[in-house]
Amino acid sequence: MCSKVILIFALVACAYGDQPPAGYGAPAPAPAPPPPPPPPAPIPPYAYNYAVLDAESGNDFSAEEEAKHGAVTGDSGFVADVVTELPPPPPPAYGAPPAPLPSYV
Repeated sequence: MCSKVILIFALVACAYGDQPPAGYGAPAPAPAPPPPPPPPAPIPPYAYNYAVLDAESGNDFSAEEEAKHGAVTGDSGFVADVVTELPPPPPPAYGAPPAPLPSYV
């Protein structure tokens, strides 16, 4: 009786063994890479300027700017006049180094 049960289990195992296991196979192919982004649009050239001359209030200023091929050049009309008149700092005072303190363990 025991040998018949073993024989039946062996036949069932052989019947299931002739088929490949489900779920094993080649992996799915990788998706195609996205297309490259389009190049940026060129910067259009421009020129900009203004000027103010008001004798009553004393305002006299101007600015100009020009862009060609992505390079911007121009002048804001501002000229900084900075004057610093300070005495030089005193030299650092060097003294004797501090005496070491005794350490107790």
